[in-house]
Amino acid sequence: MWFTIAVRTACAEALLSALLFGADATSCQLGKSLYDYRVAIEEQVQAERPATGALLAPRTVALAPASKLAAIDEQYRRFLAELSHATVSNDGTALQACCNEASSDRAAALFCQLVTYLNSRRTDIDAFLKAFPSSKKDISMLWTLGAIAANEGTSMFPPRGPSYELIDELFLLVLDGHEQAISKYFNLSAHATAEKARYMDDQIKLFLHESQFVVVDQWPLLRRYKPKLTSVFQMIVSECSEAEMQKIARAVEKLCEKDNPDCHEILKLYGVE
Repeated sequence: MWFTIAVRTACAEALLSALLFGADATSCQLGKSLYDYRVAIEEQVQAERPATGALLAPRTVALAPASKLAAIDEQYRRFLAELSHATVSNDGTALQACCNEASSDRAAALFCQLVTYLNSRRTDIDAFLKAFPSSKKDISMLWTLGAIAANEGTSMFPPRGPSYELIDELFLLVLDGHEQAISKYFNLSAHATAEKARYMDDQIKLFLHESQFVVVDQWPLLRRYKPKLTSVFQMIVSECSEAEMQKIARAVEKLCEKDNPDCHEILKLYGVE
């Protein structure tokens, strides 16, 4: 592992210098391996961190990699500042040109997709969903966007930054009953932890509470996420009054037609036997 990380980081040193300090570099130019290099630096920090009780202080070995991370993130923030300026100026040509410059970087491409989608007033749903992270590797990148963007990210995507903005936009499509969005959302939820897991559970509670029509209509797809739906619905039960639970149950019963073979399973989810 040490050798692998050393090779990955050593091979990227020249790239980092060119990207961050080159005389001809612009704020929109990001190398195709910049995000991957950032991941390698984070791995190096983890690998070099002394074990508990070691005589060498952790920050002693982590200082150089941390400085590299700061330089990389500063480059991303300058890139985001350019995107923000183009958006505020309503300059679609500048926005596209900036995104073209950085299209080979995975993180920059996702930033661009989000900005472009919002700028288009959410019209290009297919492109947004196609670019939305699905693999474990890309989902890990999604969680990292907030740390990369920092204050620039919360300014562009208030109040919580780009990671939460992507979650929110995907969830809006879930509420609309978009099949691909449902699959991507629950796949993302399966990889969420800590604060983001709680955030998504709260959204799923809203989905079950307010969007029973989508639950019934898309049950053949939603069935595969039944354990998650059941778990979250139990949170609703613990938080709502009996009268409110009866209101939810009645709403589901009205939506379930007698000839719908899925309704027994759906009603059972909602506590209707």
